[in-house]
Amino acid sequence: MMGNMRHVLFIVLCLGCCTFGFGLLSPLSQSVREIEAILKNHDLHRELLQSETILDIRRLDNSYIIITNQHQMVVDILYLPAKGPGPQKFELKFNTPTRIEEEA
Repeated sequence: MMGNMRHVLFIVLCLGCCTFGFGLLSPLSQSVREIEAILKNHDLHRELLQSETILDIRRLDNSYIIITNQHQMVVDILYLPAKGPGPQKFELKFNTPTRIEEEA
């Protein structure tokens, strides 16, 4: 009887650890999801010219800065409250692009 209880407890602990481990994304995976969401969003394509080239994407605190050959634009990441295990859900807020001044 005691052996069965230990066996059941072991299975429950293993399942709990596996569920918790698979429910969270690593920081790399989370940032990949965020950057993919930014690049696929219609607001990015609406705000920037189709002739622009993305030169750099940099992570700031809770935002990214997209730098092109003509503009830079900040995209805020608005994290939503977690309702359970799983990837961190978020919304994007695209700020108005600012023109990059050419060096003389």
